[in-house]
Order: sequence, then structure tokens, then C-alpha cells
Amino acid sequence: RHFRTREPFNNLELRVRVRNGEFRWFLTSGQAVWDAAGRATRLAGSITDITDRKLQDERIARLTRIHAVRGAINAAIVRTNNRNALVRESCRIAVEIGKLAFATVALVADDLTGTLVAWDPADSPFAQALSGRIGDRGDHGLLDEVARASGPMIYNDLSAEAAGPQTRDMLEHGYRALGLFPMFAAGRVDC
Repeated sequence: RHFRTREPFNNLELRVRVRNGEFRWFLTSGQAVWDAAGRATRLAGSITDITDRKLQDERIARLTRIHAVRGAINAAIVRTNNRNALVRESCRIAVEIGKLAFATVALVADDLTGTLVAWDPADSPFAQALSGRIGDRGDHGLLDEVARASGPMIYNDLSAEAAGPQTRDMLEHGYRALGLFPMFAAGRVDC
């Protein structure tokens, strides 16, 4: 556009792949210098690497979302007296405020089968593909791990590390990461 309109460009943020293959963010401003025939002969301006600032902005936005999710879930706990309504509302909050692609709560039985009790979005094809049951295909790998876990389990790249028998299903539905946060009651996984 600059070469067509000849208007200077100011504070244009660009994401560029650099020689080593990584992506960096740059802030650019400039103006072409034109010769007598109207051809651009050079570009005068500045380019500043703002990658660190963009990463910091992303961290701040993520922390702000986490704070907002915690506040909204705390408010839901105060105003909701029904467990199922609370977990449905928690899933909605995680998706709408936390910007997660999908959130679910499953009840894990002693035989390590799981039943989805709430999820958002409500029309999720992935939740429908699970047919309301997890772990009844004979392979309880992920539910075994969750039952033994003493805290959250995070899978940042499902294409690189398998997260149980549903990994392929998750990838096929466009999910690339997974976080599991077991809740315990009387020393065992409750949901």
C-alpha cells in the first residue's frame, strides 16, 4: 500500500520468520525515497525488535485471564448451590473468559471409567465423540495417571507427547494441548 499511496507508514507491527527459523516481532516506520521517474530507490525508516515486549504482553494477558477466571468461578461458587450447575458454569467460564477451546469435567469411577458431566461449548463434536464415557475402551492409561496424580497434568504439545487413548481424537478435533486438574474427595479422584 505504501508504494501505491506514497504515504509514510508508522508503528506497523510485523511478525517475521528470521534466518534461524524463529519468529520475531518488529515495529517499523518509514518512507520510500522516490527518484525523478517516480520509482522507489530506497526506504528510509526504522525497525525495532519488539519480541520481548510482545511476549510480555502475552504473559500479562494470560495472567489477567487467569485472574478473571478465578474471580468468576469464585463468584459462581458463592451463588450456586448445585454441583452439576457449578461444573457447567465453570466450564463455560473457562471457555468464555479463559479463552480455552474446550473445557470439561468428568466423574471418574472406581473402575477408572469416566463420565462427562459437563462441557463447553455445549455443541462440541469432541464431547459428542466421547459419547459421555471415557476409559471404557479397555485402555485406562490417562485415567490411571489422573487417579494417581497428586496435582495437575499438562500436555503442551499433543502431537509430541501422547495423553492416553483419546490423543488422536483430540488432535483430529483441533486440540493441540491438554490440562488435567484432578479434584480429590476422601483421598481419591472425585472429578
